[in-house]
Amino acid sequence: MFDKITFSNILKNIQDTYSSQEEFANKSKVGRTYLSSYINQKKEIPPKETILKKLANASNGVTTYKELLYICDFLDFQEMLFYNVLTTTFNKRVHLLKDMEINSDIIRSIYLYFFDSGIDINKIINENKLTESQIKVLTNFVNDVLKDVKNNYTYISNIVDNAYNFEYQKKCRDVFVNLPIYILENKSLIDTKTSKLFEVENNDCDYFACKVLDPFIHYSLPNNKYLIVQKGSSFENKKYFIIKKNNEYLIKQLIENDNNYILVSTTNENDIAVKKSDITIIGKIII
Repeated sequence: MFDKITFSNILKNIQDTYSSQEEFANKSKVGRTYLSSYINQKKEIPPKETILKKLANASNGVTTYKELLYICDFLDFQEMLFYNVLTTTFNKRVHLLKDMEINSDIIRSIYLYFFDSGIDINKIINENKLTESQIKVLTNFVNDVLKDVKNNYTYISNIVDNAYNFEYQKKCRDVFVNLPIYILENKSLIDTKTSKLFEVENNDCDYFACKVLDPFIHYSLPNNKYLIVQKGSSFENKKYFIIKKNNEYLIKQLIENDNNYILVSTTNENDIAVKKSDITIIGKIII
């Protein structure tokens, strides 16, 4: 799904490197009115890949072509899966860099490095005169993220490749050997092995599989299929989550709005606004 909010923020950051929006438009050879429509989140469909290439080339290092492809949902399934795992892993560990008072510009450059290996980390270190302690933490951070991404991606990718070849629960269980499996039915989340209800406090897995049996009308999240859920992952607008509300487990697309979440309706009913404190996000559906 096209993430128009993140795309808008990146365009704003690029524009900040120029004296005006007109200069940005001239440098990128993309029309100013066209740019403005995306900066102001007026369009629901992403630009063509040729436009993204121009924007990346004119971004003054703010973004990369690969990141724009990811944000605009142009990558194939396996690449999208890889970068979903990468982004979540990075966000999970980024506090280590912040704790060492490494500034946001450096953190952003390190994030982009994972999208474009042509970015020189040593150059980033030298230009910013990091301390030995900061360099050590930064080096370990990059190595650990790469290792975690590789392990998690391989693990999940293997699950997906196999799970998509089987339709019935019995066969799928053989695939999800080490992954907890739950069924969402009658607004309850039930462990298929123990028949116990899901308990947030007693569940320390990073990922789990969930088969949805409750009615849920949406073309991309079919009933009676397994979904992979990343537990406790960072919030992203317009992504689908398993949430707990009034002791009921639901799948909802969420939009953040100040102190509320908008629960996007999957039917003709109106969207519902609820206080953030009134729901618990169990995990984000990543595939």
